[in-house]
Amino acid sequence: MDNEPEPIDVTERESNVILRHFAHTLAKAGEGQSPASTGSRIAIRDFLCQFWPYELTDGDNVSLLLHFETQHLPEGESVVGYLIRQIMARCDEVCYPQPSQPAAREALYAVFKAWQVETVTEGCDMVLSLKAHRKDIWVTPPEGGCWFCKRAHAPLVFDWEFDTAVHLDCIRKALALDPEDCEAIHMAYLLEETNGSRDTETANPPGA
Repeated sequence: MDNEPEPIDVTERESNVILRHFAHTLAKAGEGQSPASTGSRIAIRDFLCQFWPYELTDGDNVSLLLHFETQHLPEGESVVGYLIRQIMARCDEVCYPQPSQPAAREALYAVFKAWQVETVTEGCDMVLSLKAHRKDIWVTPPEGGCWFCKRAHAPLVFDWEFDTAVHLDCIRKALALDPEDCEAIHMAYLLEETNGSRDTETANPPGA
């Protein structure tokens, strides 16, 4: 079929998206609310930029590498403890009322634990690796994310009318939740053209 939807390779569209995802997740945990405030997200992202962040993609996983000079870390404090303290301080500066300190600390520790934190020491330098699954990375449609779930994991197809990427399974879920969803109805032709053959993964529900 000449106008069959094209699969999209999203690996080239992830520049800075990964860093923003980690900063946003930390801001949500530090504030105890979702979505986090813009001030916290920006403050934490700028803070992480001090450590020469480097992004890696390995199959279904994405990693953010942060580089520290060990002599600059407070004596007796772990690098994760240092990051949590700094993140909490930045949330306190922009949030009113200020978030609960014990709750924020516990939530941030849980986030770091979920990210499979790994540290490698090289002389006076320490590299901290934070790992997340590609399906958890929030990507806006202009950056290549799905119109519905705002995720960019494969397989994606392209809708020329809306000029956006979309998961076929997300179209199905949107129609199941609301058969009168105008956007899903307009994109339903993609299901017919592919006969469902391209969508082999299940994306998060629309609006997740």
